Amino acid sequence: MIRRLLNIHILPLKYIPSYLLFIFFKLLRRDLKNTYLEWVNSFHLALLYSNSRRVSEDSTTITCLSKDNNYNLLLRKHPSSDVLVYNHVFGDPKEYEIVCETYNKHFTNDQMFIIDAGANVGYATLYFANKYSNSKIVCIEPEQSNFKILNQNINANNLSKNVLPLHKALWYYNTTLELFTDNKKEWGFSVNEIQDSQSANKIETITVDDILVQQNQSLINILKIDIEGAEFEIFLDEKRCHGFLAKTQLAAIEIHDRNEKYEKIIANFASAGFSFFNSGELTIFINNNLVKK
Repeated sequence: MIRRLLNIHILPLKYIPSYLLFIFFKLLRRDLKNTYLEWVNSFHLALLYSNSRRVSEDSTTITCLSKDNNYNLLLRKHPSSDVLVYNHVFGDPKEYEIVCETYNKHFTNDQMFIIDAGANVGYATLYFANKYSNSKIVCIEPEQSNFKILNQNINANNLSKNVLPLHKALWYYNTTLELFTDNKKEWGFSVNEIQDSQSANKIETITVDDILVQQNQSLINILKIDIEGAEFEIFLDEKRCHGFLAKTQLAAIEIHDRNEKYEKIIANFASAGFSFFNSGELTIFINNNLVKK
């Protein structure tokens, strides 16, 4: 707390009164969950731990400059969850740093091919693009408002030659799904088989195999997946994933269950030759058949 108070100056002046109110009410043990004051606190944490500064803002968004990678990163204001995702990816610890460290330890490749499924607004994509400047990244995001910011983040940093955004949902076959938005947070949208053909929340799907064919790729260096439970549809049935897993060096997946489904997915990866370990919310799989000798 002392460090944060000493660095209160990194907040734009207009947010400082709200930040001080947050601290005051927290000392009184008030519940501030999902409030504007909690969002201001999260914004301060994001700036502090990601070594960023605000450069501009409008009525709905803020642009921050990351001093670590010189990227301009757009995030939406309260009540958006963007600031939380920003802190996960660029804060301390950096969620995908362990992914890159693990990849570099076990594999070598000068021209990376990365799939970011559940790309949200593109922070993980930009993190990978900075770590692997010669990479080709396909990022997949089904939710329209997220996809709009994703495109803006890509274009603002001149990454369109290396990054291909797809407004689709990752699935195990080609179909149309329905997007659910029950929890009202942009990082928590989910999909399911469509029940109502007239639904306004329809989204086309794409498979990992589709992506490999379309991009003329025979190897996936990093497969990052955070698709809010849809991973069960892809990985619970070994037949649905066996083909592309044989072509995947490293997978980093947020598995939204740590019980029977989790154990089944672990078993399917093991049968395909993968070892694994957990890091925070990620399970990181290493294809031992493709590890450098």
